[in-house]
Amino acid sequence: MPAQAEDAVTRGIAQALDTGEMQLFEYEWISVDMSKYFEARVTKVCDETVLIIARDVSERRQSEACDLALLNIAIKVQEECPLDEIMDFACDRIRRIFGVRLVWGARKKSTPRGKLLISGKNLEECPQGISLRWDDSPEGNGLTGTAVRTGRFQLMNILDPRLTPWREALQKYFVISGAAFPLKASGLILGALTVYTENPDFWTKGRIVHLTNFAEQIAVAIHIAENRQRLKLLIAGLGSAANAIVITKRNGAIEWVNPAFLKLNGYSAAEVEVANIQLLESDQHTPTFYKTLRQHIATGRIWHGEVTNCRKDGSQYISETTITPVRDEVGKITNFIAIIQDITQRKQAEFEKAEAREAMARAERLNALGTMAGGIAHEINQPLNALKVFADGMLFWYKQGRVLDICEVMENIQEISKQADRIDDIIKHMRAFIHGNHLDHLAPCSINQAVEESLLLVGPQLASHNISVTTELWPDLPAVLGNSTQLEQIIINLLVNAIQSLVTTQKTDKQIIIITGLINNQVSLKISDNGAGISKELQNKIFDPFVTTKFAGEGTGLGLSIVHAIVTSYGGRIKVQDDKSSGGVSFIIEFPPAVREQKGEKLL
Repeated sequence: MPAQAEDAVTRGIAQALDTGEMQLFEYEWISVDMSKYFEARVTKVCDETVLIIARDVSERRQSEACDLALLNIAIKVQEECPLDEIMDFACDRIRRIFGVRLVWGARKKSTPRGKLLISGKNLEECPQGISLRWDDSPEGNGLTGTAVRTGRFQLMNILDPRLTPWREALQKYFVISGAAFPLKASGLILGALTVYTENPDFWTKGRIVHLTNFAEQIAVAIHIAENRQRLKLLIAGLGSAANAIVITKRNGAIEWVNPAFLKLNGYSAAEVEVANIQLLESDQHTPTFYKTLRQHIATGRIWHGEVTNCRKDGSQYISETTITPVRDEVGKITNFIAIIQDITQRKQAEFEKAEAREAMARAERLNALGTMAGGIAHEINQPLNALKVFADGMLFWYKQGRVLDICEVMENIQEISKQADRIDDIIKHMRAFIHGNHLDHLAPCSINQAVEESLLLVGPQLASHNISVTTELWPDLPAVLGNSTQLEQIIINLLVNAIQSLVTTQKTDKQIIIITGLINNQVSLKISDNGAGISKELQNKIFDPFVTTKFAGEGTGLGLSIVHAIVTSYGGRIKVQDDKSSGGVSFIIEFPPAVREQKGEKLL
């Protein structure tokens, strides 16, 4: 019996002899590496004789010590103690409770791949000078590396060939075997807990269970610590984000906002803590809009769009907002995260840019209108002359005293009305062209008709410059989805450019060729001239705004940019190519047909 237990035994014997009752007590047997616990029962046999029965209760005490150690680890995790401190504490308790010679925890390192970070070394010499890895390499096939790589419990004798790189260092501590327990959490292998012992009978089922419990608790600590660090980084990132970010509950109650949200909306942190996201709603949207939005995200879908929000002071701003549902582990929506970007200035700039672009486009149309002035006068003069003929005819016969037949009078009046309608159509046509009016809803339009109408307007101008026009219009050409005024604007712009190019040449045979057709199920329009042409360098940027081939002050440089914008808005494409035979250029435009005949599918 150890000397440290003699006092307890003496007291137990004296009490048993004095009272005659059985005495029960425990004592500790402390060795170099560990402590053993015994329970002793002292029973009086006769006047001066007692019976002492002692049994080893170390396993029970180990179990109790393990439970206490695991509880203390959980407390340290709750208190957010540093991970290295938690690992050192766990390894120290394992060494003291089980009397093992070596114990450490190894964690995966993010870089370089395969490296292990060691914690909880109780002896300075080990494993100094030894590289521990978990990849499939000689240094990764040992006890610790194999457990990490495979995710399974490993038990090896010191003579195992896989431990050759570390055997000499381990034998300094007289260990004969070791085991490694993988650290698993949420399906991830985070590292391994490694234990070496000199006791040949150490690896009992009970001890393996206890050490497995330690490994599980350490894994939870690592997982929580890493998640907590990631969460801190995430919160720091969200907090420093330039865009406003808000997290709400499912019912819209605000749970968290970043400083940018407070600055953008004019609220304090205390005010939004008790608020609902509805505080941002403005009168620019109907209740139905917000109801539809909430129904959309309640189904688990992401919503992205532009919303006008209201600040605390009542002012409003336009935002580009993305709302993302957040689900819990069972897939139930618990929160929503909204990212809000103030785009008021951007929208204002876009509006001003559009206004400026429209003003320049109107100037371009007026410039084209000047070129078409002769054609317009000719178009109006024809019905005006007809009006005068019919009106003068009726006045002549009236002055001659002839009473016209009522049917003849009505025929003349109908013809006058028809010619007046024609003048009205021409004026409306010109007004629409100048102001750029167009329908929001596109309708089927005839490219051939747009060509014919455009030629009527610029025909006199072409004739005055001795420019001949050849047309090859495909019969029964499919319609395209567009606006007739804009289609004519496209053709007139290209014709005016061709006229201005041709008048700079000394050629006597100035020509423009207009061809329509159906190529690869695309409605095609080709306008070619034999004018001065366009340089290769300029062809690459000819459709850019403010790029012009004319002399300074002779053009805005927006004509072809407008043409390109209209063509692409109809789903078409436009390209320019050299006409090597004539020396001029060709503009080729392709539009999708309003009805794809081979499929019978309407695009309306």
